[in-house]
Amino acid sequence: MGVKNETMAYLEVLRYLYHKRPMGKVKPGLERISMLLS
Repeated sequence: MGVKNETMAYLEVLRYLYHKRPMGKVKPGLERISMLLS
């Protein structure tokens, strides 16, 4: 149950970063988030 909520939050953050940042800055952010979630 908690996994689904984390996945939804992760997708929200991805969407936020995608719209907020230029592509060059998205990838390091995604890697950092992946480390935090794992």
